[in-house]
Amino acid sequence: MKFFFFFLLVAFPVFNMTAQTRQPAKSVNVKKTLPDITFTGHVDKKAEWLKSTASHIPLKGREPYYDTVVKYTDNFTREDMDHNAVYYFKKMFGSKMLKLESEKHSYTGYGVYVFSADKRNAAPGMYKVYYTVDITVKGCKYYVDMHDFKMENQHAEVSFFNLLSSAKENDAKSKEILAMFHTNNEYEIHRIYDVMSSKSYLRQSTVSVW
Repeated sequence: MKFFFFFLLVAFPVFNMTAQTRQPAKSVNVKKTLPDITFTGHVDKKAEWLKSTASHIPLKGREPYYDTVVKYTDNFTREDMDHNAVYYFKKMFGSKMLKLESEKHSYTGYGVYVFSADKRNAAPGMYKVYYTVDITVKGCKYYVDMHDFKMENQHAEVSFFNLLSSAKENDAKSKEILAMFHTNNEYEIHRIYDVMSSKSYLRQSTVSVW
């Protein structure tokens, strides 16, 4: 009897342990979390540059250079084109600094325009651009070149090449400045085309071809 009692004392913990392991496991509320998301900051600079307006600026070497050739129709003579070129520079161009040589069918103007890179139009955001426009009438075509740009901000010269380099590195301000620069130049090129291709300027103009 004592042996049986001793056996129960020794075996009871085993039975107890067995019973515990057979109990259903209690549900545990596990907090599920996503891994930390980190952004590398990688930007495809070339892709961003190509999407910008500034990327359309034509270059000659490391400088902006706009040039175009337009064939005029049979409705115009070379004298008509010379006449319109003179009209453009004397009546529409934003400068009196001109070199008009009709006997050589060559016309040059030295212009300037101002734009603001600041919505408030504050002085630090104002840029002044000096440039040269050449119109040459040759054969049945006329040639337009816009070149020798010089940009200033608060009377200090601004390097176009440095602006271009910063813009290609995805600098937003540089891209904005160059976009405005390009828009102004394209506007002038289109204005020249409109004048040179229109009969109305021949009728309205009192400017005589030299």
